[in-house]
Amino acid sequence: MIPGITWLASYPKSGNTWLRVFLDNWFGNRAEAVDINSLRGGECSPNSRERFESATLLEPDDLLPEEIEPLRLPVMRLLASETPGSPLVKVHNAYTPAFGSSTARAAIYIVRDPRDVVPSLAAHFGIGIHEAVEFVNGRSVLGQTGQRWHRQLPQMLEDWSGHAHSWLDRCDVPLHVVRYEDLPGAFVGVLRFLGEDAEDTARLTTAIAHSRLEELQRQESEKGFKERLNATPFFRKGKAGAWREVLTPNQAARIERAHGETMARFGYEAACAARA
Repeated sequence: MIPGITWLASYPKSGNTWLRVFLDNWFGNRAEAVDINSLRGGECSPNSRERFESATLLEPDDLLPEEIEPLRLPVMRLLASETPGSPLVKVHNAYTPAFGSSTARAAIYIVRDPRDVVPSLAAHFGIGIHEAVEFVNGRSVLGQTGQRWHRQLPQMLEDWSGHAHSWLDRCDVPLHVVRYEDLPGAFVGVLRFLGEDAEDTARLTTAIAHSRLEELQRQESEKGFKERLNATPFFRKGKAGAWREVLTPNQAARIERAHGETMARFGYEAACAARA
């Protein structure tokens, strides 16, 4: 396992939680599935208001998001110095030097077709599809509103393309890229990147089985999920290409025109922009 912090980075609703569940099941290596409400890494969150306040003696509510950003690097250096072991830590922020080599050892970036991100975002935030399209096409900030965001700092995202480019083109730590659409098969590459023995097929098979959508849905149905924001289940379809059943051709075309170049970089083929 790579020593030091490894970021599990992604744009929101791109498979970050699925990856975290798999890795917790892999490292837990138990007969029963891990509790989805007890995933590791939260104690090292770079967006913890409490850690920010204790490190800076400042109240985040008194600062604008753009005033918080320059303070992240010294806060993250302190967090890294106080964090033992090799934690895997979720982050949705666009990359900045605060997440670079002075605070972490590696990063895994999970990317998902932005056309599938949109309906998932809409359900998660309880907003319309049109608003979700505006979200991925604009320089959005996560964490300014919503019932649970009072526990987190605002998170600068950029638009979908800008977020991807920030991690792929500016990150200065070893980086492994995973496409949501290639999971669960791509879990093997993640393990190898982390220095794990991916040839342990029995352990791998168990970890994947414990991370199935049906298992996550079962747990959420029985005991809820603390990252869910409204009555809509957090773990929904998880189906690649489901955007075709939800987005209008015009909505899909707007996403493709805004992000076509970056989509092509990941092998996502534009289907509507040329016809719109």
